[in-house]
Amino acid sequence: MKIKSVIVIEVEADDFVAAGDHQAAIRRLFEPIMSTYPQANLTFSQVKQRAASQVRPSLRLASNTGNMHHYDS
Repeated sequence: MKIKSVIVIEVEADDFVAAGDHQAAIRRLFEPIMSTYPQANLTFSQVKQRAASQVRPSLRLASNTGNMHHYDS
């Protein structure tokens, strides 16, 4: 059996220097994991936040609002 473990740490950083400091701290914390599990992988990525104007409101469909369809008789 194969299992996969995922740890997510999201950090707010004021600039690239602060982000680098956080990355260095996380790498130091990850070292004991690497010594036990050499196949472990640590990656970093920048999370881009969407502007409020780009967020679309959800579609209101009759199927998910609880409204009944009107049928002609």
